[in-house]
Amino acid sequence: MMPITTTPMQRARKAREALAARYLGDPAVKLIDLGKAGGVIAVRIHVDPHAPPSARAAFPDRVNGVPVIVVAADYRPE
Repeated sequence: MMPITTTPMQRARKAREALAARYLGDPAVKLIDLGKAGGVIAVRIHVDPHAPPSARAAFPDRVNGVPVIVVAADYRPE
């Protein structure tokens, strides 16, 4: 049987799904998406910039080998 391999994008999507299932109910979390950081695919967790620093520190640095980046941003209609 051939080994099953996953691409970096597949791993990133699975990491994003896992983080979304766990954190999207958190009122400080506004969005979870994929992007690049340092030339590699990363999961980005967008949080309310007014959330306490302890809320931002609660996220893991990596999920399944995929880097996790916390972005403080305030998204509102203009």
